[in-house]
Amino acid sequence: MSVAIIPISISYVFTSKFLAIEKSKFVIIGSGIFLIIQISLIFSLGKVFEITGIAMSLVIAASVETVFLAVSFKLYKNKINKKSI
Repeated sequence: MSVAIIPISISYVFTSKFLAIEKSKFVIIGSGIFLIIQISLIFSLGKVFEITGIAMSLVIAASVETVFLAVSFKLYKNKINKKSI
């Protein structure tokens, strides 16, 4: 579970960036992705790997949310830069 601190911390950075530019839509979508993946993985990995599977579900869900927020931020930033040119 301590491995999950890294993607969660990075996710908080991107969440702060989106909230600072008043784009909460990305934060809500990212949180929804996190919840759906985590709940589905808790049930599937929890049955197979028990407590280790539940911990893995947290790491995987946090990593997917972080990747989504990072890609969304990069695409949004490129979109804004193209408009200003």
